[in-house]
Amino acid sequence: MKRKERILLISLFIIVCILIILIILSLKTEKIKVSREVTQTYFPNIEETTEKREVTIFFPSEEDSLLYPEAREIYLTPSLIQQAKQVILELIKGPENNHLPTLPPTTKLREIFITNDGTAYIDFSKEIYQQHPGGSEAEIISIYAIVNSLTYNFPQIKRVQILIEGLEKETLNGHIDLTKPFSPRFNLIASNKEP
Repeated sequence: MKRKERILLISLFIIVCILIILIILSLKTEKIKVSREVTQTYFPNIEETTEKREVTIFFPSEEDSLLYPEAREIYLTPSLIQQAKQVILELIKGPENNHLPTLPPTTKLREIFITNDGTAYIDFSKEIYQQHPGGSEAEIISIYAIVNSLTYNFPQIKRVQILIEGLEKETLNGHIDLTKPFSPRFNLIASNKEP
């Protein structure tokens, strides 16, 4: 009888331990609550939509420290996240006019999340900082090209937090603090005239 009681007590102990672990794991909450739309590709199938919309992407010039607009077309998907991804991919592709690129062309967009309060979390690959030219002015231009391109085209996006490889990084290349979301700075946008 004692052997059966011992086995029963050990079994109960194991079950209680498992339940405690499950309760602890279920109490962990996500740090960021996002409206996440699961997608496999950045662009919709042609059957989903052929309708497009014009967006404005911002690039610097050699003339000054301002951002200049370039018009692009993206697919008008029902998903805000899909449209935002297309804007970032256009930014990574670089300028079509006489402007300068703001991000290394090898940069990859890993994911975008948008919270209910309008904060967009943009997760880039490590190339964004490994191949960035550096300098505080170049960092400011890169950051606000991203922030202004998103907030200008999508009023639902109020702020942008830049992540690298899924994590917060202190700076892009040693100068500008990336640990907090950025609000747009439309005063960095030049007029619609070419530089």
